[in-house]
Amino acid sequence: MDAFSFGVFADVQYARRRPQNHRYYQAALDKVKQYMQCFQKEQVSFLVHLGDLIDEPEDEERALCYAREATQVIQASGIPCCYVIGNHDTGSAALPRLAPLWGWQAGRAFGSFDVGAMHFVVLDTNYDAKGRHYTPATHQWEQSYVSEEQLSWLQADLARTDKRRVMVFAHALLDALDNPHAVRNGWRVRSVLESCGRKVTVLQGHMHCGYESEQNGIRYYTLPATVEGESEFCYWIVTVEKSGQMVAKIVTHEGTQTRVIGA
Repeated sequence: MDAFSFGVFADVQYARRRPQNHRYYQAALDKVKQYMQCFQKEQVSFLVHLGDLIDEPEDEERALCYAREATQVIQASGIPCCYVIGNHDTGSAALPRLAPLWGWQAGRAFGSFDVGAMHFVVLDTNYDAKGRHYTPATHQWEQSYVSEEQLSWLQADLARTDKRRVMVFAHALLDALDNPHAVRNGWRVRSVLESCGRKVTVLQGHMHCGYESEQNGIRYYTLPATVEGESEFCYWIVTVEKSGQMVAKIVTHEGTQTRVIGA
Protein backbone atom coordinates (compact mmCIF):
# COMPACT_ATOMS: atom_id res chain seq x y z
CA MET A 1 0.00 0.00 0.00
CA ASP A 2 1.06 3.62 -0.42
CA ALA A 3 2.06 5.56 2.67
CA PHE A 4 -0.15 8.42 3.82
CA SER A 5 -0.37 10.79 6.78
CA PHE A 6 -3.05 12.62 8.72
CA GLY A 7 -3.14 15.40 11.31
CA VAL A 8 -4.72 15.09 14.76
CA PHE A 9 -5.50 17.64 17.48
CA ALA A 10 -7.87 17.81 20.42
CA ASP A 11 -10.03 19.97 22.67
CA VAL A 12 -9.87 23.39 21.05
CA GLN A 13 -12.90 24.60 23.07
CA TYR A 14 -13.08 27.85 21.15
CA ALA A 15 -15.25 30.67 22.51
CA ARG A 16 -14.99 34.42 22.69
CA ARG A 17 -14.66 34.63 26.45
CA ARG A 18 -12.06 35.35 29.08
CA PRO A 19 -9.47 32.76 30.10
CA GLN A 20 -10.49 30.60 33.02
CA ASN A 21 -8.67 27.84 34.90
CA HIS A 22 -5.70 28.04 32.53
CA ARG A 23 -8.02 27.63 29.52
CA TYR A 24 -7.46 30.25 26.83
CA TYR A 25 -10.59 29.91 24.72
CA GLN A 26 -9.94 32.66 22.18
CA ALA A 27 -6.23 31.96 21.80
CA ALA A 28 -7.06 28.34 20.94
CA LEU A 29 -8.33 29.35 17.51
CA ASP A 30 -5.08 31.15 16.75
CA LYS A 31 -3.28 27.91 17.58
CA VAL A 32 -5.54 26.05 15.15
CA LYS A 33 -4.62 28.50 12.41
CA GLN A 34 -0.98 27.63 13.02
CA TYR A 35 -1.79 23.92 13.00
CA MET A 36 -3.45 24.29 9.61
CA GLN A 37 -0.36 25.90 8.11
CA CYS A 38 1.77 23.02 9.39
CA PHE A 39 -0.69 20.39 8.15
CA GLN A 40 -0.70 22.01 4.71
CA LYS A 41 3.09 22.05 4.64
CA GLU A 42 3.18 18.35 5.57
CA GLN A 43 0.55 17.60 2.90
CA VAL A 44 -1.53 15.38 5.15
CA SER A 45 -4.43 13.49 3.57
CA PHE A 46 -7.00 14.39 6.20
CA LEU A 47 -7.47 15.80 9.70
CA VAL A 48 -9.13 14.57 12.86
CA HIS A 49 -10.30 16.75 15.72
CA LEU A 50 -10.90 14.58 18.78
CA GLY A 51 -13.85 16.50 20.19
CA ASP A 52 -14.74 19.73 22.02
CA LEU A 53 -14.24 22.20 19.20
CA ILE A 54 -16.33 24.77 21.08
CA ASP A 55 -17.21 25.61 24.68
CA GLU A 56 -20.16 27.96 25.13
CA PRO A 57 -22.70 26.52 27.59
CA GLU A 58 -24.66 29.72 28.15
CA ASP A 59 -26.11 30.48 24.71
CA GLU A 60 -26.76 27.90 21.97
CA GLU A 61 -27.00 30.45 19.15
CA ARG A 62 -23.70 31.97 20.16
CA ALA A 63 -22.22 28.47 20.41
CA LEU A 64 -23.28 27.73 16.83
CA CYS A 65 -21.62 30.95 15.68
CA TYR A 66 -18.39 29.84 17.34
CA ALA A 67 -18.73 26.40 15.78
CA ARG A 68 -19.11 27.92 12.32
CA GLU A 69 -16.16 30.25 12.90
CA ALA A 70 -13.84 27.46 14.05
CA THR A 71 -15.02 25.11 11.31
CA GLN A 72 -14.34 27.75 8.66
CA VAL A 73 -10.74 28.07 9.86
CA ILE A 74 -10.26 24.32 9.44
CA GLN A 75 -12.07 24.19 6.09
CA ALA A 76 -9.92 27.05 4.77
CA SER A 77 -6.95 24.68 4.86
CA GLY A 78 -8.55 22.68 2.05
CA ILE A 79 -7.92 19.46 3.98
CA PRO A 80 -10.93 17.26 4.82
CA CYS A 81 -11.56 16.94 8.55
CA CYS A 82 -13.31 14.31 10.65
CA TYR A 83 -15.00 15.92 13.65
CA VAL A 84 -15.39 13.74 16.73
CA ILE A 85 -18.17 14.98 19.02
CA GLY A 86 -17.15 15.97 22.56
CA ASN A 87 -18.94 16.77 25.80
CA HIS A 88 -18.39 20.52 25.48
CA ASP A 89 -19.84 20.38 21.95
CA THR A 90 -23.03 18.70 23.15
CA GLY A 91 -23.04 20.90 26.24
CA SER A 92 -23.04 23.94 23.95
CA ALA A 93 -25.45 22.92 21.16
CA ALA A 94 -27.68 19.95 20.37
CA LEU A 95 -26.33 17.28 18.02
CA PRO A 96 -28.99 17.83 15.30
CA ARG A 97 -27.75 21.41 14.97
CA LEU A 98 -24.03 20.55 14.97
CA ALA A 99 -24.19 17.41 12.83
CA PRO A 100 -24.79 19.08 9.43
CA LEU A 101 -21.93 21.52 10.06
CA TRP A 102 -19.51 18.67 10.70
CA GLY A 103 -20.68 16.25 8.02
CA TRP A 104 -22.66 13.87 10.20
CA GLN A 105 -26.01 12.61 8.96
CA ALA A 106 -28.96 10.48 10.09
CA GLY A 107 -28.91 11.98 13.58
CA ARG A 108 -25.75 10.23 14.68
CA ALA A 109 -22.07 11.09 15.00
CA PHE A 110 -20.36 7.73 14.70
CA GLY A 111 -19.19 5.80 11.66
CA SER A 112 -16.18 4.43 9.83
CA PHE A 113 -14.09 4.92 6.71
CA ASP A 114 -11.11 3.34 4.97
CA VAL A 115 -7.89 4.89 3.73
CA GLY A 116 -5.37 2.56 2.15
CA ALA A 117 -5.02 -0.56 4.26
CA MET A 118 -6.41 1.16 7.38
CA HIS A 119 -9.94 1.05 8.78
CA PHE A 120 -10.85 4.12 10.84
CA VAL A 121 -13.69 4.11 13.37
CA VAL A 122 -15.25 7.20 14.94
CA LEU A 123 -17.21 6.77 18.18
CA ASP A 124 -19.57 9.14 19.99
CA THR A 125 -19.14 8.97 23.77
CA ASN A 126 -21.87 11.50 24.57
CA TYR A 127 -24.74 9.29 25.71
CA ASP A 128 -26.28 8.73 29.11
CA ALA A 129 -26.76 5.34 30.76
CA LYS A 130 -30.15 4.92 29.05
CA GLY A 131 -28.76 5.53 25.57
CA ARG A 132 -30.04 9.07 25.20
CA HIS A 133 -27.74 11.57 23.53
CA TYR A 134 -26.77 14.45 25.76
CA THR A 135 -28.04 17.96 25.08
CA PRO A 136 -27.04 21.31 26.60
CA ALA A 137 -29.76 20.80 29.20
CA THR A 138 -28.84 17.24 30.17
CA HIS A 139 -25.13 16.67 29.62
CA GLN A 140 -22.91 15.35 32.42
CA TRP A 141 -19.27 15.26 31.38
CA GLU A 142 -18.31 12.70 34.02
CA GLN A 143 -21.05 10.24 32.95
CA SER A 144 -20.09 9.33 29.37
CA TYR A 145 -21.46 6.20 27.72
CA VAL A 146 -21.37 4.53 24.32
CA SER A 147 -24.94 3.63 23.34
CA GLU A 148 -26.22 0.08 22.80
CA GLU A 149 -26.96 0.93 19.16
CA GLN A 150 -23.38 2.03 18.71
CA LEU A 151 -21.93 -1.05 20.39
CA SER A 152 -23.95 -3.31 18.06
CA TRP A 153 -22.90 -1.24 15.07
CA LEU A 154 -19.23 -1.36 16.14
CA GLN A 155 -19.21 -5.15 16.40
CA ALA A 156 -20.84 -5.51 12.98
CA ASP A 157 -18.57 -2.90 11.40
CA LEU A 158 -15.40 -4.62 12.58
CA ALA A 159 -16.72 -7.98 11.42
CA ARG A 160 -17.34 -6.57 7.92
CA THR A 161 -14.03 -4.86 7.29
CA ASP A 162 -11.28 -6.73 5.49
CA LYS A 163 -8.61 -4.41 6.89
CA ARG A 164 -6.17 -5.87 9.42
CA ARG A 165 -5.35 -2.56 11.09
CA VAL A 166 -7.94 -0.41 12.85
CA MET A 167 -7.65 3.02 14.42
CA VAL A 168 -10.42 4.27 16.70
CA PHE A 169 -11.13 7.95 17.36
CA ALA A 170 -13.14 8.92 20.44
CA HIS A 171 -13.48 11.84 22.82
CA ALA A 172 -13.86 10.34 26.30
CA LEU A 173 -11.29 7.75 27.32
CA LEU A 174 -11.89 4.14 26.35
CA ASP A 175 -9.05 2.55 28.31
CA ALA A 176 -9.57 1.05 31.77
CA LEU A 177 -9.02 4.01 34.05
CA ASP A 178 -10.60 4.92 37.40
CA ASN A 179 -11.20 8.51 36.38
CA PRO A 180 -14.31 10.58 35.50
CA HIS A 181 -12.83 11.20 32.02
CA ALA A 182 -13.27 7.51 31.18
CA VAL A 183 -16.35 6.08 29.45
CA ARG A 184 -18.52 4.42 32.08
CA ASN A 185 -19.20 1.35 29.93
CA GLY A 186 -15.78 1.42 28.32
CA TRP A 187 -15.24 -2.22 29.25
CA ARG A 188 -17.89 -3.15 26.69
CA VAL A 189 -16.13 -1.18 23.94
CA ARG A 190 -12.81 -2.77 24.90
CA SER A 191 -14.40 -6.21 24.77
CA VAL A 192 -15.44 -5.62 21.15
CA LEU A 193 -12.04 -4.20 20.18
CA GLU A 194 -10.05 -6.93 21.91
CA SER A 195 -12.04 -9.73 20.27
CA CYS A 196 -12.21 -8.36 16.71
CA GLY A 197 -9.01 -10.04 15.52
CA ARG A 198 -7.44 -6.80 14.25
CA LYS A 199 -4.50 -4.67 15.31
CA VAL A 200 -6.18 -1.76 17.09
CA THR A 201 -4.89 1.66 18.16
CA VAL A 202 -7.03 4.29 19.91
CA LEU A 203 -6.65 8.08 19.80
CA GLN A 204 -8.78 10.17 22.17
CA GLY A 205 -9.08 13.55 23.87
CA HIS A 206 -11.06 14.89 26.85
CA MET A 207 -8.42 14.60 29.59
CA HIS A 208 -6.48 17.79 29.00
CA CYS A 209 -3.14 16.75 30.46
CA GLY A 210 -2.80 13.83 28.03
CA TYR A 211 -2.36 10.18 28.91
CA GLU A 212 -1.42 6.85 27.40
CA SER A 213 -1.69 3.17 28.23
CA GLU A 214 -1.42 -0.26 26.68
CA GLN A 215 -4.03 -2.83 27.68
CA ASN A 216 -4.49 -6.32 26.29
CA GLY A 217 -2.48 -5.50 23.18
CA ILE A 218 -4.25 -2.21 22.38
CA ARG A 219 -2.49 1.13 22.68
CA TYR A 220 -4.53 4.11 23.90
CA TYR A 221 -3.24 7.65 23.36
CA THR A 222 -4.91 10.75 24.83
CA LEU A 223 -3.77 13.99 23.20
CA PRO A 224 -3.25 17.10 25.37
CA ALA A 225 -5.82 19.86 24.92
CA THR A 226 -5.24 22.79 22.60
CA VAL A 227 -7.21 25.13 24.88
CA GLU A 228 -4.78 24.74 27.77
CA GLY A 229 -2.39 27.63 28.22
CA GLU A 230 -1.92 30.88 26.34
CA SER A 231 0.95 29.59 24.21
CA GLU A 232 1.09 25.84 24.88
CA PHE A 233 0.04 23.61 22.00
CA CYS A 234 0.07 20.05 20.75
CA TYR A 235 -0.73 18.36 17.46
CA TRP A 236 0.21 15.06 15.89
CA ILE A 237 1.03 14.06 12.34
CA VAL A 238 0.55 10.32 12.00
CA THR A 239 2.16 8.56 9.05
CA VAL A 240 0.98 5.11 8.04
CA GLU A 241 3.99 3.61 6.28
CA LYS A 242 3.93 1.09 3.45
CA SER A 243 4.65 -1.65 5.97
CA GLY A 244 1.59 -0.63 7.99
CA GLN A 245 3.66 0.73 10.84
CA MET A 246 2.24 3.96 12.27
CA VAL A 247 4.65 6.70 13.27
CA ALA A 248 3.53 9.85 15.10
CA LYS A 249 5.34 13.14 14.79
CA ILE A 250 4.33 14.84 18.03
CA VAL A 251 4.73 18.61 17.91
CA THR A 252 4.38 20.71 21.07
CA HIS A 253 5.58 24.02 22.46
CA GLU A 254 8.40 22.06 24.08
CA GLY A 255 9.69 20.53 20.85
CA THR A 256 9.12 17.65 18.44
CA GLN A 257 9.49 13.94 18.93
CA THR A 258 8.77 10.93 16.73
CA ARG A 259 7.56 7.59 17.98
CA VAL A 260 5.97 4.39 16.72
CA ILE A 261 2.34 4.14 17.92
CA GLY A 262 1.29 0.97 16.09
CA ALA A 263 2.78 -1.84 14.07
